[in-house]
This record gives sequence, structure tokens and C-alpha cells, in this order.
Amino acid sequence: MRWLLTITLKKKGADNLLDVSDNGPGIAEDIRENLFKEFETGKTGGMGIGLYTCSSIVGAHGGDISYETELGLRTTFHVRFPDR
Repeated sequence: MRWLLTITLKKKGADNLLDVSDNGPGIAEDIRENLFKEFETGKTGGMGIGLYTCSSIVGAHGGDISYETELGLRTTFHVRFPDR
């Protein structure tokens, strides 16, 4: 399988919207609840700090991060940063 990563940035009102999408396997249901928690990971050898750190940084700047996923098809992370 060839991996495809798509990054888009757009402006909507006073918000900057960043979407990061891939065509990977999606996020398994059993790890979704803890996805943004520190030291939680579904990866062998993972540390569980990547999405936690992203969420903390985005939140500290008044934004938020969410995602959509379809098993076997794709995942898209949506990041919203307000203009300051």
C-alpha cells in the first residue's frame, strides 16, 4: 500500500483550520477513548505523548483538535487555531 498524507490549511472567519489526513488503517475503537491522554498508546514501542502534546499545545493557544476515522480507509485530524 502506498501511504498518502494530505495537509490543508484554510481560513474560516477568525479561525485557522488545519486538516491532516492519511489513507492508513484508521484508529481502532478500543483506543479512541484514550487517544489524547498522556502515556496512552496503541503502538508497540510508542510512548503515548505525541497526540497528547499536540492537544496540549493547541489548547494552550485557544484552539482544539478532533478527528474522524474510518477503519481500513482513513483518518483525518482537524485542528482549529483562532486568530490572535
